[in-house]
Amino acid sequence: PEHVQRDLRRHLDAAVDLLSDEWLLGDRPRLCDFALASQLIYLSRTPLGGELVGEHARLTRYLEQPRELRAKR
Repeated sequence: PEHVQRDLRRHLDAAVDLLSDEWLLGDRPRLCDFALASQLIYLSRTPLGGELVGEHARLTRYLEQPRELRAKR
């Protein structure tokens, strides 16, 4: 379990490093954003995943963006 948790932390840190100001590749969402967001949403529904995703303010903000897009429709 410790190894898996370390790997998950490393992957989440890498995801944070990939983020630009808003989206992965600039100022508007692309397919890669929806792919990453869907994985993060699924992960954040687990107790440990939710805790680890919640440790990254940028990921939390990133996950709010698709919801905001949907609300605008």
